[in-house]
Amino acid sequence: LQTVSAVATVALYFLSFALAGRFETAAPGMHQFLGPPIAAALAVAGARRSDRIRRELFRHDAEREELLARLQMILDRMPIGCIIQDAEFRYTYWNPAAEEIFGYRFDEVRGKHPFEVITPPGERDTALRSFERLAAGEVLGAGTGENLTRDGRVIVCEWKATPLHRRDGRFVGVLSMCQDITVRQRASEARAALLEDLQAANRLKSDFVATMSHELRTPLNVMLGYNDLLLEHAYGPLVDEQHQILRRIADSGRELLELINATLDVSRLEGGRVTLALDTVDLRELLEQVRKETSEAQRKPGLQVTWHAADDLPALRTDGMKVKMILKNLVSNALKFTDGGSV
Repeated sequence: LQTVSAVATVALYFLSFALAGRFETAAPGMHQFLGPPIAAALAVAGARRSDRIRRELFRHDAEREELLARLQMILDRMPIGCIIQDAEFRYTYWNPAAEEIFGYRFDEVRGKHPFEVITPPGERDTALRSFERLAAGEVLGAGTGENLTRDGRVIVCEWKATPLHRRDGRFVGVLSMCQDITVRQRASEARAALLEDLQAANRLKSDFVATMSHELRTPLNVMLGYNDLLLEHAYGPLVDEQHQILRRIADSGRELLELINATLDVSRLEGGRVTLALDTVDLRELLEQVRKETSEAQRKPGLQVTWHAADDLPALRTDGMKVKMILKNLVSNALKFTDGGSV
């Protein structure tokens, strides 16, 4: 407006003389009485406008300073490390939480690169790849890495980083958040190691049970074989009492053999090595075996046992030993835990 004032003064000066038609005689009067008031009015208007703009700038500057002070207070009081780097990844801000994590004051790291301060040699390749991704505008989610403290300790930190850009899109730096998770990481590693040790111990236990079960079956099968020979009168005739005793020995021996087999199956189950011996199974015959092997328990005093198997039971394609084990467990539990009444 002040520039317009000067131009208008000159234009009115010559316009007034042209209208008057007397350049020589009217020039002094017009120059003194018309030009200066107009120029002064425009100058005052320009000055007021400039003052208004200046006040707006001062107000915006004050608001910006207040926002920056508030942001500074938030960053300073954050419980996690907050770090700002420029476009060359040199430190321009380092809050008190970061000082507590790494042991460096901000004035000690200002203008330094991470490789000069907290990045160990073994992590530099990973850090370089992260810097390249940030410079390309990629926001990095949570990631962990090892860092060095001022006293030389190696700690594990979790990092999150966001690239900073101007309005024109130019990359100007990085805002990073970090926290020390060394204790949590070490505890997680200890739990993983303990779990691995427990799994190894469990495998050893399963192998021991499998070996023991196998070794127990061999002599027991020999005993049952000789018992069967005695029952078949291979070594001479037997009286009824001897026959009953040998029959009980055979039944108990087979129960013990099934218990050993069940123990072996549990060991295989824990080791994920269970196999099925599929065959065509006659259910009536299988049920008859269960009835005979639980006959001793069926004679429980005060208990009435009724056994019935349908005539038209179909043949099944299954593992007969495992089906027999299930049925025998169900029947044995019913007989064992029923004190009075019927099964």
